[in-house]
Amino acid sequence: MSYLLLRKNIFNIFLKFIFLFFSILVINSCGKVNYFRLEKSEVASEEKKKDGRGGICNPFGGQGEPKIRATLYEGDKSVLKFADFLRINKVIADNIYFSELNLPTTLWEEGFKKKDGSLLLDSKGNPLVEWFGLKMESSIVLADDQEEGYYQFNSYADDGFILELLVDGKYLTALEYDVITPPHYHCQIDSFSQKTRVFRMTKSTKLKMRSYYFQGPRMQLAFQLFMKKIAPLDEYRNNMVDLTMTPEDCLLNSDSEILREENYYLETDVSC
Repeated sequence: MSYLLLRKNIFNIFLKFIFLFFSILVINSCGKVNYFRLEKSEVASEEKKKDGRGGICNPFGGQGEPKIRATLYEGDKSVLKFADFLRINKVIADNIYFSELNLPTTLWEEGFKKKDGSLLLDSKGNPLVEWFGLKMESSIVLADDQEEGYYQFNSYADDGFILELLVDGKYLTALEYDVITPPHYHCQIDSFSQKTRVFRMTKSTKLKMRSYYFQGPRMQLAFQLFMKKIAPLDEYRNNMVDLTMTPEDCLLNSDSEILREENYYLETDVSC
């Protein structure tokens, strides 16, 4: 009887040893998997930085400093306005940078180049040359050679373009021509009141902006942003100004100037 009891105890000890041995293996294995995942995640993060998806600078040309940050959206033929990109919600890249919004009508056949020379691809594996949208953020400032005053903003775009500026905690629409269109100059004047929205700019003003651009069908695109001084600082007290002019008059006014790199300010320090 004691012999059988001894055998049973030895067997139980053996089972506990086996269980402990495999438990140690599992714990070590889990630890290795966790570290592998961490290392793999870190490598992926570094690769994202290297391949340019984390920072594509001036994809439409130019060598200036990054002053405007953009998120790139993929769309499709159902897109009629920029809000459709937000509905589809396919973000291709969230760190694209421009030095300025100054792209005249241009053939766009190649697509967005990453730092390594390869191209950003859409969800079907094709270069992104049509049906894409850009949501852009920066601040607008006066250059050293510009006077303080009230400024109006105009645009030239193919296709849709929207500009919103932050005033007293609220974004006001400065420009909106959010449609598929040939290259088009736009000056935001209310057709009934003949009033336009202007913005007070001093040397210390940093006017936060949100801008939305979308490209419909290939093969050409354009977007340029212009500003024009309307009046000195002491002339108006609000942002709506009676210009007593038609949109055509506004567009023909030759003293509008393209916003330069010096007119943009990006709070985040970025290098390209």
